[in-house]
Amino acid sequence: MNIFCSQQTITQVDSVKYLGILSDSSLKWTSHLENLGKKVAGGASVLFKLQPFADVHLLTIVYFCLVYSHLIYGILNWATANWSSIADLAKLNNRAIRSLLVNRRERIPHRDLFYSARILQIKDIYNYELAKHMYKIYHNIFPDYIINGFNISATAKIRVPRQTFKLTYKIPLAKTLNEQHHSSFRGPTIWNSIPNDFKLVTYFRFCRLQKNYLIDHPHIL
Repeated sequence: MNIFCSQQTITQVDSVKYLGILSDSSLKWTSHLENLGKKVAGGASVLFKLQPFADVHLLTIVYFCLVYSHLIYGILNWATANWSSIADLAKLNNRAIRSLLVNRRERIPHRDLFYSARILQIKDIYNYELAKHMYKIYHNIFPDYIINGFNISATAKIRVPRQTFKLTYKIPLAKTLNEQHHSSFRGPTIWNSIPNDFKLVTYFRFCRLQKNYLIDHPHIL
């Protein structure tokens, strides 16, 4: 099928890059994950070479500059892909985290490495970013068109003097795995799992509390 715009033929391609995000024709994020894997692998390589000469503090700064910064960008989009597609990226991230060890020969489970470094794993980065997204919806920080796009409604409320706060959101019915990966399903699911006393604090305090909670309770969903 040919598509014309201003008498010019628009060529069909397998993927297109916009604002640093590679979207493929099937929305499986394969192209973006491959490109992201190369960036994370490059960062892991730098960490591996620096490890004999740098302390943990400096290595952690390098990790956040060369690895974490790429992982966090657009994660609410590409992390909706099947986990089998993200598994290789997670292995590269594990390799980068292992470079923070003083002794490379130490055999420590990756989960313990992330915990000791107080760094989120990929699944938890997604949960963290989506939780922040839901916080902004909850407190009406986002414009109405974004809030309405989630199509979520409250199921319980808490009353304090002169104010009413929603406690939870109704989780929409998701019949397929793809629907379960959609933000309209995952968002309320994650929000409902957050301790209620986190939801009424300031945004920056919420971010700190939620990050520590996810580090202490990885892969809660």
